[in-house]
Amino acid sequence: MKIQLFLILLMLPGTSNAALDDESSGKASVSIDFSVYSIGQPDVDDIWYEETTGNHRALRFRPFSRSRNYSYRGPRKIAFCSRKTDSDGNPVYTPITFCELPENGQRFLFIFSFEEHPDSQGKQVNVVVSNDAPDGLPFDSISFLNATPWLLEGLFDGKPVVFRPGLSQPVSIHPDPDKPLSIGLGVRVNGKMEPVLMNHWSFHSGNRILMLLLPPKEAGSKRLRAISLIQHKHEFQPPEIETDDASVKKESTPSSVLPSDPESNHRM
Repeated sequence: MKIQLFLILLMLPGTSNAALDDESSGKASVSIDFSVYSIGQPDVDDIWYEETTGNHRALRFRPFSRSRNYSYRGPRKIAFCSRKTDSDGNPVYTPITFCELPENGQRFLFIFSFEEHPDSQGKQVNVVVSNDAPDGLPFDSISFLNATPWLLEGLFDGKPVVFRPGLSQPVSIHPDPDKPLSIGLGVRVNGKMEPVLMNHWSFHSGNRILMLLLPPKEAGSKRLRAISLIQHKHEFQPPEIETDDASVKKESTPSSVLPSDPESNHRM
């Protein structure tokens, strides 16, 4: 099976992409907090958004975990921009993608994807919007983001699962680190199941996990990439707003949050 990197344009509720019609958004104002995560690297130095009218802030991405929290007060449709300077030294913000917020919710995780694919058609970035409150992703549960164009089928914890492209509903897990749960996923090719991920994962009590299922890094590979974004209930606190000082860039990645190797036992 020849697998090419392909980022599907996610059109499920709670997702957005750069092809959104600018005129589709209403004028309703919202007040939310959000964090961000990046699949791939941005091809611009900074991604900015308008926190409040006339007040732009730069996003700072972490490699293996959510960013700190940002606040947003404004229209339901958020523009994310690149920044340049005009001949007079004034900043000029140019939208590179838009994000339409769901009708309900006040806390979100925005997953940016900067990975190139053959059918990108000039689109620079897509954004998936996930409800990041405990009612959207409860503790002692796992949700899967299938960021491939394929229907993934298999078994998780001995139960049949099907992951269509996009975000899955949360699945309750048994938090026993001494009893790992098995997962096996495959893709049907010409009526035959081709395995793409096989693993055993151990879970610790009080965690909630968003598992990113990404296309293979190398052309021709059949091995999905799996990256887990983990948060413990003690880490879920009132928003601590992102700052722009240098200390943010020097922060180390929490030891509890590591990328998952599909061929290793990963404790979560």
